Amino acid sequence: MTDVPDKTELGLMPRLIATGWFAVAACIPVFCFMVIFGQTAIFMGGFLFFFGVVPISLAAFFGFSVGVKILDPVSSTSKLWAAARGVAVAVLSHLVFMTLFLLQFEMSEPAPAFGLAFMVVICGLVITLLPVAFVGGLAGWWLCNLSLRRDLWEKLLNLPRVSTTTANIWTLAVGLLVLLNSIAGIYLFRSVR
Repeated sequence: MTDVPDKTELGLMPRLIATGWFAVAACIPVFCFMVIFGQTAIFMGGFLFFFGVVPISLAAFFGFSVGVKILDPVSSTSKLWAAARGVAVAVLSHLVFMTLFLLQFEMSEPAPAFGLAFMVVICGLVITLLPVAFVGGLAGWWLCNLSLRRDLWEKLLNLPRVSTTTANIWTLAVGLLVLLNSIAGIYLFRSVR
């Protein structure tokens, strides 16, 4: 397959590879967070689900939708560009997670002052954003290195591509699943507080 039709996207297999790759990469900061902040609460299901499963599923979603471009053999991918895309995956998933945290904080009974919740989120961003971005950049760079191996490159080049509409429908479906997962995480976390 040397000629690639215009307005096509990568198929499902590269998307699943990127999904798994960024989900595994997200396990590193999640594990560090659990070790540092969750010594006693780690065994509570809601805490583990909200601070473990939700950020990993968000990273998987953004790997599916944003990080997959690293594996596209048609576009020229430099290692620096791939690292930047990995940082984008990590930062997007982290910002959405912090938004969900702020949302569940505001839904608490009784609701704390918005300023307090906002300060918790800002402190969380300052403390955790740089390590999360570093891991995301490293994951993007490493995924690019693996995709440039000749055997994998040939396989990626010969995989079927799909229309942009199909890729957008897949992204929407995965996004809805992650949204349901996040809502479940918010309610589980609220139940243990």
